[in-house]
Amino acid sequence: MSYRVDSYSLSGGGSIDWVPNVGWRMKHQSTKVKATGMSRKLSDLTIHGITKHATSRLTRKVKPNCIHNWKHTTHCVRFAINFRAVFQSFGTDLSDPTEERQWRKLVHRAINVRNRNPKLDDWKCRLCGCEEESMLHLIQCLQAKPLWYAVLLLCRDVLEAPDMRGSIERAIIFNQANPKDMLPTAACAFIRHAFNTFYRDFAMVDTHHKPFDWQRTFNGAMLSYQRAVFAWAESIKIFTTHRRYTKQTRQVPEDTLHRFPKLVTFTGNGLAYHLTSEFKKAVHDAAEAVKRS
Repeated sequence: MSYRVDSYSLSGGGSIDWVPNVGWRMKHQSTKVKATGMSRKLSDLTIHGITKHATSRLTRKVKPNCIHNWKHTTHCVRFAINFRAVFQSFGTDLSDPTEERQWRKLVHRAINVRNRNPKLDDWKCRLCGCEEESMLHLIQCLQAKPLWYAVLLLCRDVLEAPDMRGSIERAIIFNQANPKDMLPTAACAFIRHAFNTFYRDFAMVDTHHKPFDWQRTFNGAMLSYQRAVFAWAESIKIFTTHRRYTKQTRQVPEDTLHRFPKLVTFTGNGLAYHLTSEFKKAVHDAAEAVKRS
């Protein structure tokens, strides 16, 4: 028997004293979960699940505005973009939604910049003071370019990404190596950490009157990325240790242990890990550059 949640109120069989858990679904939902084949349950109707279902019905045939606006506004890009690949890349082993927050807002053209505020008299960039401050200008600004060059050099030298210094906008905004393919996952994650750190420091130029120092920003991005690498490696270590001392037998797949060989190496099938010398040197060099500046 199936019961349907219609207009967010419960309707169906059962008595006032007892309502069966199995068989409840929302309007337009199938009676069984496609992925598992199991019958839907009343306990599955969480706020998150209801919101996701209702939103998907409203947006399933609607494309995000950014797909059109990145190609047809005043400050637009002139190259092909595989938006499906970009959206599917959201969230990596080395970057969670919080660490990607500002970069995702950039992709969706939701970053707060001066030319989006009609009440401002001056739309000039807060960093260079010359050009109009647009979302695209954040990548093209002469004061920010040394940061983006440093980010892309690290991606090339440590993270095995192609040299993208000739296509900064494609690499930083969309994390793509070419019109079809994304950059390696480790490089995508680092760029997202870098942009998150950049936007914090960029905003503080206005909010705290703090001068922008690209080397300090780069060092902050490196430390943020290092924490993410440690967190991922530690989760592998905890999983492996738990399996060793319990009756559960499933182990971490070998390809997972070698997912980021330029950043971290594991020993003992995941019981211990070490950052690679190349990555540690890059972190150290970024910190030393701040001391010299």
